[in-house]
Amino acid sequence: MTTIAIFGNTMQHDALQEIIAAIQCLESNGMHIIVESQFAAYMERHTGYMPCATVARMPSGGCGLLLSFGGDGTFLHAVRWCAQTGTPILGINTGHLGYLAAMQMPSDPQVLADLIKSGNWHTERRHMLKVSVDSADGIEPACSYALNEVAVLKDHSATTIVCTALLGNDFMATYPGDGLLVSTPTGSTAYNLSAGGPVVQPTLDVWIVSPIASHTLTLRPLVVNTDRDMTISVQSRTGSYQLAVDGVSVPLPDTAKVRISRAPFTTAVVRTPDSSWLGTLSRKLLWGAHSK
Repeated sequence: MTTIAIFGNTMQHDALQEIIAAIQCLESNGMHIIVESQFAAYMERHTGYMPCATVARMPSGGCGLLLSFGGDGTFLHAVRWCAQTGTPILGINTGHLGYLAAMQMPSDPQVLADLIKSGNWHTERRHMLKVSVDSADGIEPACSYALNEVAVLKDHSATTIVCTALLGNDFMATYPGDGLLVSTPTGSTAYNLSAGGPVVQPTLDVWIVSPIASHTLTLRPLVVNTDRDMTISVQSRTGSYQLAVDGVSVPLPDTAKVRISRAPFTTAVVRTPDSSWLGTLSRKLLWGAHSK
């Protein structure tokens, strides 16, 4: 019996009945369903429905498939939840943009059940970032791995920071501004895009290094190989800065260095037959659209 894990955010009241119908349909098609405990409690609180099996943590051996109901933020949270289990993740969009959560909720839940049973889908292996902090205070990042990006940012004051980046032992540049962003190809369409970085095919094995609100005209985004670690040190007038890993941030003293390397595992993102990288780029971000 195929085990399907369910993950979702707790701010989607309008979609709950459709999600419940999908779960019940999957069960009626002979699939064993486990639901992340916080999402299960949320469904029970707002609808009275309580799934048969709930779990606080993803089983160490993983599952046949993880369904993430929500938007891209939910998808990133689901990635952290299943961590290193290798479980394929299918994002079902109940939010707004839905770039990672690329499948729209079907009006007939049997469509989803048939898709899973048919096995007519494939996975794309997406490289991730591993991040650590070199600090005498023993501070750790809020998350150790990122599917999208690691951002070194100024704190909540108006002053800028200066980031110095090394690739291996080689000096890259000194970046004065609001911060520095290191993105995976998957994250190239997220914060990196807003910072003026390039869109990169998500299965490539590279990083994109993009300055954030740079205070010099001589610095531009840079695409580098992942075969060497990157080290970022910070100078700040306030004595602190923010480290954000896929949007989850922690304050650090400017004596702390950030080390970024390639994660020892990948995330398996499920793609349906009608989805493609270029198609999603065109549909969601209007790539190549012409005004009339």
